[in-house]
Amino acid sequence: MDAVAEEERFKSELSGRRLICEAQFDRSDIDRLRSYLLPLNRGAWKFPTLAAILTTGTGIYYYDAGDFWNGFQNLHTPAERAWWGEQFEIFNLFHDSLETFHHLGGHRFVAPILAHGGVPQTCLPISLPRLLLMGISTFRLQSY
Repeated sequence: MDAVAEEERFKSELSGRRLICEAQFDRSDIDRLRSYLLPLNRGAWKFPTLAAILTTGTGIYYYDAGDFWNGFQNLHTPAERAWWGEQFEIFNLFHDSLETFHHLGGHRFVAPILAHGGVPQTCLPISLPRLLLMGISTFRLQSY
């Protein structure tokens, strides 16, 4: 993998975007990034755009029943997880257009990471029917 070229490609894709999930990637891209970046540990953040895409993609594809950090087999301690989350937070703060999601509350790092990816795939079977029902109910109320 040419990390420098991929960094530039994703950096360009995120220019002017509000959400990281607006970049073009799928599970195979995230798996490639996981294979390349996770063994680098903190060194992964030498490629900050790739690390942010990896972090968001891990939320989308590997979030597991309320456990986000299990998707990072290289982060074993709360301190390591906090450091990684803080790097994600810093990336968003200094990006020209990405949302920071400071207003969300909840877990300081996990809530913005998940917000940048939308509903994790493992939550879709539960969330989608609820969202559809909420939409139908809202539509009915507004129709009167």
